[in-house]
Amino acid sequence: PTPSELSTLRHLFEQQLQINVQNKSISQESLGDVPLPEGVTPVEFAAWHCVAMTLLNLHETITKG
Repeated sequence: PTPSELSTLRHLFEQQLQINVQNKSISQESLGDVPLPEGVTPVEFAAWHCVAMTLLNLHETITKG
């Protein structure tokens, strides 16, 4: 990824992290019973999940276009 793309993803992660901190119960509910990696909080995992879904959706958009 380019520096600009990394900056955008970093901003998305930080934004989601703030949202998830304010809504911890929503973060936990959205994860269900997913086992978390050691040392990762539900709030962090939910933020990373959003970043991953964004990348996967972008890939689908590019490859289907």
